[in-house]
Amino acid sequence: MTGRYKMKTKAFLMVIFSIILIKGNSQNRIKDWDIDKITQIQIENRTAHNKTETIRFSERGTMDFVFSYLKQIDFKAIDNPGFDKSEVLNQWIYKITFQGQHDQVLLCQDYAAIGKTIFSIDNKVITDFGTILATCKRGKYK
Repeated sequence: MTGRYKMKTKAFLMVIFSIILIKGNSQNRIKDWDIDKITQIQIENRTAHNKTETIRFSERGTMDFVFSYLKQIDFKAIDNPGFDKSEVLNQWIYKITFQGQHDQVLLCQDYAAIGKTIFSIDNKVITDFGTILATCKRGKYK
């Protein structure tokens, strides 16, 4: 085996491993959704008094505004959470469902779920999403 062949093989393997690692760290599945198929977003907001407010958006501009924020969230994978997932997810603050898409997003204080997978999220996500929701309600997102 020549030195040149070894170098090409090493370079090829490095490229393959880099692609795998980059793809593996990308945890925001929402980026891969076909959002054009979604015809309505329903957002349930659980208030401090355990009351639930439900809001539905079907206007494309509003839905795109919500999606642009959801795509920016850094969903960090949790391999072995060490806690009861259902107990944590029962503490949701925002429940987001999509007509035309099978997944649901739950936003909790420090955690989120996309479908059945749980992730860690930054503390500011809940506050920021509240601002996004308020902006959508006022129609001032443009």
